[in-house]
Amino acid sequence: MLRVALQIYVALAMALLLTACGAGAQGRLLLLDNTATLDEAALAAPAAPLLARGVTLALVLVEVGDSSGADFAERLAAAGLLRGDQIAPDVIGVYVSLSPRYSELRAGERWSTYLPAPALERIRQDALGPELRAGRTGAAFASTLAAIEGEILSQQGRERVQLNIVIVVFTVIITGILFMSHQDELNRRWKHSAPGRLTAWIWGRTPAGRAEAHRELLRMIAAERGRIETLDQQVRQKLGQLSAPQDLQETFDELTARRAALLQGEEIAELRALRSAYDSWLTDVDDLISTRATKQGRAASARRQLARLRADMQRAEKPTRSQRKGKQPRPISAEDLAQLAALDARMAELEASDAQLTQHWHTAQDRQVWLHQLGTAYRALDAEALELWKTACPEAYAAEEIRLLASLRARTSGSADSSYTPPSPSGDSSSSSDWAGDYGGGGESRAGGDW
Repeated sequence: MLRVALQIYVALAMALLLTACGAGAQGRLLLLDNTATLDEAALAAPAAPLLARGVTLALVLVEVGDSSGADFAERLAAAGLLRGDQIAPDVIGVYVSLSPRYSELRAGERWSTYLPAPALERIRQDALGPELRAGRTGAAFASTLAAIEGEILSQQGRERVQLNIVIVVFTVIITGILFMSHQDELNRRWKHSAPGRLTAWIWGRTPAGRAEAHRELLRMIAAERGRIETLDQQVRQKLGQLSAPQDLQETFDELTARRAALLQGEEIAELRALRSAYDSWLTDVDDLISTRATKQGRAASARRQLARLRADMQRAEKPTRSQRKGKQPRPISAEDLAQLAALDARMAELEASDAQLTQHWHTAQDRQVWLHQLGTAYRALDAEALELWKTACPEAYAAEEIRLLASLRARTSGSADSSYTPPSPSGDSSSSSDWAGDYGGGGESRAGGDW
């Protein structure tokens, strides 16, 4: 424990040092302006602190864009600043469209911790929007860059304060651990030393020492009895879930008798042995319940699949009038029918074996292996029936796939708000834009209204 605490302490100290050291490589400024109104030299000063941090700044100003974010994403992709559907990790992007009046801020994964969606939205509304509405486009970008740098500084300052607090707390904890570890060592050496053993022997012969030892014994006995009581309640709950086989029932009856005999005694070793026996019994019963549930689930799935296969093959052999007039379904071959008959025969064998297990449930010694083998056989039968269904009844299989897909889409759309608008193609770790609402998609935040 002491070694782990020291490792954490060193890691925190290194994190504080790295935070204080600042950024790595110099960033770059990418200006995409098809209006020819932005002055790169004027933006160099507010961009300098961010570039020194290693930020790649993408400043986009367009005469005609869109209000969905798609135009911003396309321009970032053309500049090589997208990774999949997300902005590159070290990029911070500012987008302004003059028609329609739309703005968007996006931060890559490296900076989204310092610039979460609410912070980007605040900067967009407080720094970018007012200058744009006043017609000062260059000043809008400059003030936005300054606000972004201020937000990063603020977040880093809070991180340093939190990290300093954590380091102070860990320093106190480690000091306490060191003290306690040395004190334990001193106590151990004292107990094993000749004076310590003599002192303990003398104390144990005194009335106060004997009373203390007896109280400790009673405390341990009460704790063991409490654990056994809890285990006994769990055992009875398991019995309600499982028709206990004879051997497990006999074991439980034996545990109950031992528990009753130890209610008044003070044999701590026997109580601990009884608790261990309860634990072992519960493990065996849990394994049996789990294996049986798995077998039952696989058997039900195999029965459903085989019944569906049989029904679809029968329908395919007797096409309807509309099917006869239209595209003919794939004919059922003799080989398909032979495979179905073989699957039916295997299912009958498995059902007979399952019934035999039920009949000998209370006396079978290998019921766990029996259940496992049945579950494996049912799963194999289910898989083979599915494959035959795909090849013999492709139309029915395709229709079922379409039905399942439609059901999944219905459940997905049902959980969404009725006024949902498709999100922007941007999928950054944080984003803020003029959007109809904040849907939280990909960690993004969007707000309505013109700049």
